[in-house]
Amino acid sequence: MKYQVLHSFKSPGPPGMRSEHFNTKKAANEWIKAEQDRLYWHQLVETNPKSKSAKYVANFEPGDAFILKVGTLQTHYETGMECLSLVFCEDGIIGPPNPNFDPSKPEDGYNFKNYSSYDAMTFLANNQILQPDGQDKFMMAKDRNMASRDGYRLSYYPLGFSRKELIDLFGPGTVRGKLWIKKESR
Repeated sequence: MKYQVLHSFKSPGPPGMRSEHFNTKKAANEWIKAEQDRLYWHQLVETNPKSKSAKYVANFEPGDAFILKVGTLQTHYETGMECLSLVFCEDGIIGPPNPNFDPSKPEDGYNFKNYSSYDAMTFLANNQILQPDGQDKFMMAKDRNMASRDGYRLSYYPLGFSRKELIDLFGPGTVRGKLWIKKESR
């Protein structure tokens, strides 16, 4: 399926966000038209949009003009932002201790020593250089075309990636890497 309509129904109707999948944009639009009286909200997007551009490989060493951060690629969602943010969490910056941490169990998403800190979080943005472990260094440049085809559901769309690649890289929260951020000029 190439397209999907994300939607919610007016009350009375099934609660929550739903999706319908279609092979063509025409079929999706016909479904929207047929259901328009029942729909509270809807958005037509591609199922797995891919950038039409190539990845922007940074074939140079960033040097002293950049600040190097080492850490983990993760996602962040905050109500009000209404999109899934692609973030880089720098090692060594932690939040307050979790009083419910059980040291007899392994650390995971539910049993952790410390809360996260916003100070460790860097949102992906233009002119940064990202290098997931074992991959090339990629210069971050926004792909507005792909963002539009995906309905702006992510905070940032770098050139050359597909939505699936981005979710596979950032979604698990376990992919290590490096991020270079250009120093501000005075």
